[in-house]
Amino acid sequence: MKKTELAYILDTLEIMKRPLSDETPEMVGQIKEAEGRIGYLYFLLAAANADLDVQTDAAAEVLKPQGLTAYVLKSKVEAMVSGYRRERDEIQGLVKALEGRQMTGGIILKYLRNLSQE
Repeated sequence: MKKTELAYILDTLEIMKRPLSDETPEMVGQIKEAEGRIGYLYFLLAAANADLDVQTDAAAEVLKPQGLTAYVLKSKVEAMVSGYRRERDEIQGLVKALEGRQMTGGIILKYLRNLSQE
């Protein structure tokens, strides 16, 4: 992962640490900020998935000549690529958290609109 990509992820994590505001205009801004980041995170997730696939294949090729059983080969390959899997899982978790924030914010805003119409 490039330094700029890691910085983007860390910035997004900082944004997600802040709870949604009780003030509607600020909450709308927070939801828009999260929405603006999710597209690039999907790109990073796709790249992380591809990296994991490539590294899994490379690890399997390195270990194949050792004549390991299928179970042992699979276990060793998974261990060799655990760092790539962790990176992918962290990005995937951040994407899910952003989606959750958008959904929660949308529900709250809808509730607030309904309250103001009563």
